[in-house]
This record gives sequence, C-alpha cells and structure tokens, in this order.
Amino acid sequence: MSIKNFHKISRQLVDHQRIPLEYEGRLDERLPVIFRDVRGRRPPAPAARRPAEHSAYSRLRKAHFNYQEVLCHLPHCFLAFVLAVSPRVCSGFNVLQFTRSHKQEYPAILNKDIKRTIEDSAKRQEVDDHPKFLQWMNLLFEVPCVGAQAALFRAADLVALHGFFWGPYLYCGDGFAKTGRGEK
Repeated sequence: MSIKNFHKISRQLVDHQRIPLEYEGRLDERLPVIFRDVRGRRPPAPAARRPAEHSAYSRLRKAHFNYQEVLCHLPHCFLAFVLAVSPRVCSGFNVLQFTRSHKQEYPAILNKDIKRTIEDSAKRQEVDDHPKFLQWMNLLFEVPCVGAQAALFRAADLVALHGFFWGPYLYCGDGFAKTGRGEK
C-alpha cells in the first residue's frame, strides 16, 4: 500500500461525499476480514491441509488484527485505510508506524450516502450486528444531542451536581465553604 493511495482515497471521500463505485467491491471483500472473529484455531479438516492453506489463513488472521489495530487508534481514518490496503498488504503492514504518522489527521466528515453504502455492504456480508462494527459506525456518524436531550442537560439540577462533585464543600462565589450540621 502506498501512502499516496491512502491520501488519494481520503480526498475522494471528502470531495465526492460518496464511496466511488470501484471501491465498493473492496469494501464488500474486506468487511468480513475485519469484523468476523478469527481467534483461536480452526476446526480440524477431514484431510490434511496444504501449506498454502495454512499461510493464507495466517495472513488473514494477521490482516484481521492489523485492521483492528488501525480501527482502535484511527477510527476516523479507518474507511480510507480499508479501501486503500488489501488484506495481503495489511498482513505485513507496520501499523504502529502508520498510526503514529497519521495521528494528527482530521477526520473526514461523511454524509448519509456513505453511511448507507457501508451499512448495505455490512448487511450483505452479515457483519452489521458485530459490536465493533456498530461502535465504528457510532463514532463516524454520531448523532448530535438536540431537542429534549439538550434541554435535559441544560436543566440539570445544579444543587445535585454541586452535591455530587463537591460533597460537603459548597462553592460560594469567592471560594469554597465547609458545610455541615450546626452551621448558620
């Protein structure tokens, strides 16, 4: 994977506000690698497996863990990373160096078309109910606190908050005063 490819895809996502058609197949191919659990050993095969099968499975496991690492550290850059990096390349990828060099990148603001494309692909691949997928979607497409929820926070009982945070101390404009029984 070249960093140029990652940046090119990031720019396309921001500029066009949709996943280009040539990348939708990549998303379908890579979501199961990312979100299906591959922990532990495979069940025994009826016949002996060839070395190529062992190395392919090992490569997929390594790619799975590397994708998960990028998801953990850079969830807002993860979509561009998934579209730019194949599982084969990801299996031998230096994730630590990548996450360090891209830590300061600003997240792309994605719209509902991208969300719908990701959800449709996840549904086709049967990973739409995976907990990490749901967490990632909630991070990417957070619903702002509006309406009744915002009013609830604004109208919170300030006395209760003071009691919760300060305990026996009460903030009185010019400082903190000890409150207790018997004080006037």
